[in-house]
Amino acid sequence: DGYIFDYDTSKKKKGGDEEATVEIAGTWEYVSDTPAGSSNGKMEIKKEGERYTGTITYDNPAGSGKASSEMKDINISGNYLTFSFDVSAGGMAIDVAVSGDILGEEFSGNMSLGDFGSYPLNATKSPNRQ
Repeated sequence: DGYIFDYDTSKKKKGGDEEATVEIAGTWEYVSDTPAGSSNGKMEIKKEGERYTGTITYDNPAGSGKASSEMKDINISGNYLTFSFDVSAGGMAIDVAVSGDILGEEFSGNMSLGDFGSYPLNATKSPNRQ
């Protein structure tokens, strides 16, 4: 054909590719370190059609035990996860924004509490027990 070289023109997938979406559905156990100490809880994420829904459980800011909130605006682009949730503390509603990267079964990111600062949040996906 007169060509010396053959080139592969098909698109290749590589790490961090926006089209290569990780599976976030499942239970994630997380830990976040704040000036008030270490906080932990669970994120339960479900896939419903093309969108995700979820609930996050966290240490109750009003005292002992746990509280939970609906996860809002759950979005995954490549391996970058973002979502938000509301926490009621001392009569105030605090909007918490979470963002970070997923690598395999691990999430590493930050939790932003508006005027209260931003803190690291790390999570591990629980094994799927069926």
